[in-house]
Amino acid sequence: MEKSLSKWYSKQWLVILLCVFFFPVGLYGLWKSASFSKGGKIAITIIIAFFIFAQISNQFDTADQSASTTNENIAELSRLSTSANRLIAEYKLDSAKLSIDSLKIIGADTAYVKAMEDAIVEKKSFIKNIEGSYLKEEEARKKAKKKRLSEEQKEKVVNCLVGSRISDGFGEYTFYSNGTFSWEVTSGPYRQYRKGSWKYTGGNKIKVTKNWLDYRTGTVTVSKYCEFFGLKF
Repeated sequence: MEKSLSKWYSKQWLVILLCVFFFPVGLYGLWKSASFSKGGKIAITIIIAFFIFAQISNQFDTADQSASTTNENIAELSRLSTSANRLIAEYKLDSAKLSIDSLKIIGADTAYVKAMEDAIVEKKSFIKNIEGSYLKEEEARKKAKKKRLSEEQKEKVVNCLVGSRISDGFGEYTFYSNGTFSWEVTSGPYRQYRKGSWKYTGGNKIKVTKNWLDYRTGTVTVSKYCEFFGLKF
């Protein structure tokens, strides 16, 4: 048996090969072999120990780096999650979407990301409904204001017209609140009295119809000073 053992560890090349690929057996053969000097054995052992130490240190460094990266990812996940939730609460939805996209990149939980995306959709729907209601209310306010201004303008025009006697150079117009008017020539050889109708048409205008002239119609403009234009037609 001793002769058989001496055969393998007496071979320097085999011992060195074992030291490289299977150092426990290689070190045993190195110190058992008489083919290496004591100094050579020590030198080879130191080299092997150095490589073993370097390998262990490298593994620890890798583990530390992995732990550091993991801690950084956790911190970044927490920061982005807090930021996304705050932005959603503040209705800053475009900025929140950017934070959520960043969470996806660093591997955040899919269900958690989906929940935040659903929250954004819900907020957008709420905003759309609010905007729709506001637009309807605004449109209703505009219509009410327009109607009120129209009524106020109509009142001003009617107040200017009713009871006024306006001359067109030939006769005088007198407007009545029931939508009729009279035109009268009170002097000269062509004295006459005629009736017609008038109707408010919006703004500062009225439509006048002369019943005695084949219902000829025309537009009268009433200024803010109760002056009248366009009676000659």
